[in-house]
Amino acid sequence: IEHLILEEYLEWGGFPEVALEKNKSLKKKILRQYLEDIVNKDIINRHNIRNTREVYLLAKYLSSNAGQKISFNRIAKSFGLSTETVIRFVQHLTDAYLIYEVPFHSYSVRVKYDKAKLPKFYIADNGLINVLEADFSADLGKKYENAAYIKLSEKYGVTYWHGQKEVDFVFENAAVNVTSTEKIPKRETEGLIELKKEDKSIKKLILVNPGIKKTQNGIEYMPIVLFLTL
Repeated sequence: IEHLILEEYLEWGGFPEVALEKNKSLKKKILRQYLEDIVNKDIINRHNIRNTREVYLLAKYLSSNAGQKISFNRIAKSFGLSTETVIRFVQHLTDAYLIYEVPFHSYSVRVKYDKAKLPKFYIADNGLINVLEADFSADLGKKYENAAYIKLSEKYGVTYWHGQKEVDFVFENAAVNVTSTEKIPKRETEGLIELKKEDKSIKKLILVNPGIKKTQNGIEYMPIVLFLTL
C-alpha cells in the first residue's frame, strides 16, 4: 500500500482534489485547469501579456528541464525572444508560485547570483509536470528530485552546489542528493563528500533513494518514503 501511495504521489502530485479523484483522465483535466488558472489569472491577465503562447512554452520548457541548470540566453535564442523578456516571464512564473528558482550554494551573494552560476528550477507540484510534459511518467529520477525539492521548500531556503561532482540540495547545515535507482552511482556519494570537505559548516549528508536505509561513510541513506513523510 505504501508503495502504491508513493507511486501515486510522485505521478499526480499533492493537490487534494486530484489525489481523491480515481479516474486518470479526470485527474489530468483538473490539473490542466489548475495550470490554466495560474497562467491566465496570475500571469497573463495580471501583467497584460499578449504573447501568451510563449508563457506556456516557457513553463513547459522549465518543466521538462526541472532540476537542470538553465541559461536564460539559451532559452531566449530558442524562443526568439530577448533575454530580458525571458527573465521577466520567468519572474512572473515564480511570482505565481508555479516554478521555484534554486540558486547556487554560496555564502557570498556575489557568487550565489553570479551569471556564470546558472540557476535550477523546480515545479510546484509533480502533477503539474505530468500535464506539461508528455514523457514525465517514464522519468522516475525527475519525479524523485522534484518531490524532494517540494518537501524541503516547505520549510527551508534551498540551494544547489557543484564542484567536480554535484549536490542536488543544500539547506541549513545539510546536503542532499537524490537518486531513483537502487544501484547508486558513485557520483552521488562523491558529491556529498566533496561538498563537506569544501564547506565545513555542512554536518549532515543525506542520500535519498528508493529503499536503502543505513549510515555509511558519514552519509545517511534514506528511503524516499521516509524522506517525504518526515
